[in-house]
Amino acid sequence: MRPETIRERVARIRLSRKALAQATGLVEMTIGRTLNGETSPNMATFEKIEKVVIEEEIALRDYLLTLHPVKQEERAA
Repeated sequence: MRPETIRERVARIRLSRKALAQATGLVEMTIGRTLNGETSPNMATFEKIEKVVIEEEIALRDYLLTLHPVKQEERAA
């Protein structure tokens, strides 16, 4: 995944840089520079960010499904 893609996904789920930094254990400035494409992060940094973004997307999806349950047959379509 490219930094632009991660940046878009972070914005879409409204995950703050501060929250992302806390969840990854990275410095907030590192998160900002990575999301802005100002630096080429090493693979470990990139994977930490990507992992947290995916976890947050799943948590948001699960929360939204509790508000608007979808029948199993509708989910498969």
